[in-house]
Amino acid sequence: MTHLLSKDVWEKRALFRKLTRNFFEERGYLEVETPHLLRYPSLEPHLDPYAVELEKKKRGFLNTSPEVNLKKLLGSCQLPKIFELAHSYRGGEKGEWHRSEFIMLEWYARDCQMFEMMGEVSEFLTTLFPDIPQHRLTVNEWFQQHLGIVPVREEMTRVLVENGVEGVESMDFGECFFRLFLPTESRLESMGVVFLSEYPTELSSYSKVKGDLAQRFEVYIHGIEVGNAYEERTDKKEMLSQLEKEQEERISMGKDPLVVDESFASALDHIEESVSGMAMGWDRLFAIWQGASDLKGNCPYPNWTEDLD
Repeated sequence: MTHLLSKDVWEKRALFRKLTRNFFEERGYLEVETPHLLRYPSLEPHLDPYAVELEKKKRGFLNTSPEVNLKKLLGSCQLPKIFELAHSYRGGEKGEWHRSEFIMLEWYARDCQMFEMMGEVSEFLTTLFPDIPQHRLTVNEWFQQHLGIVPVREEMTRVLVENGVEGVESMDFGECFFRLFLPTESRLESMGVVFLSEYPTELSSYSKVKGDLAQRFEVYIHGIEVGNAYEERTDKKEMLSQLEKEQEERISMGKDPLVVDESFASALDHIEESVSGMAMGWDRLFAIWQGASDLKGNCPYPNWTEDLD
C-alpha cells in the first residue's frame, strides 16, 4: 500500500534526494547498496524486526537499518567513506513521525572522531536548513540546566523518589534516565537544531567510551529526533558483550531471543583508526524541510501497526 502524494511532493522528494547525494559526493563519500534481507537482525531491544519466511523453512529478517551490513562492508574493504539511502523496516511503530517502512540515511567515515562527525552533520543540516539556529550541549549540561543534577544513578533515583515515582528501586539505569529526560524534551522545540552529546557509559550502546563518557550524540530539529551518531566500538570482545547484554534485555522484555551475529561484532575489529557513523531518518528530514508537522502527505510508506487496527 502506497500513501498517495501530490506531484509537487514527489518532485520535491526527488530534489531533496539530489541535495542529499550532492553533499556526500562532494565530500568524497561513495554511495553503496546493502541487502535489506538479513539472516541475523539487529538485537536492539526496543526495535522489532519483521521476520520473513525463507526457503527450506529458514527464517530471515528485514533490516531495521542498514547498520549491520554497512559496518561489515566498511570492515571488509578499504573504502574510507560510505553512505546509503536504505529502505528500513520496523514493527510496532506508532505515532505521527513513525512508519513501518522508511528511508534511513546512514554514513560512516574512517579516521573520524565523534566531534568531527558532529561538525559534518552540522554542515549537512546547514545546507538544508540555513535559517535554523544550532546548539550543542552535553547530556550533563542538559540535565544540570533542566533538572539540577547530573545523570548518575544516585541523583536520578533521589529526584524520581522526590517526585513520587513508585518502583524506582527496580528500574534499570536507562528507565531512570528516560523517566527524567523525556518530560524535558519539549523544551527542545523552540531551540532549532540541537546536538546532545556524551551520554552516560550505561547508555553507550555501540559507541566508544572515553573518560567515562559515551562518544555518541543525538540530533533534534524543533524537538523532533532526526538521528544519532556513534564514534564506533571497534573491539570485538566489547561488541560481543554489548550484543549479549541486548539479548538479555530482549528476553527480559518478553521478546523472542535472536541470534547474536559474531560477524557483526568483529566487523570493525581490525580497523585501527577511529570510525564514526551517523544514522538519520531521511523522511523526517524531508518533512521538516517541507515545513510539515508530521509525515502525513510527505512520506509514501504505510504504518502497518496503525493502518491494520
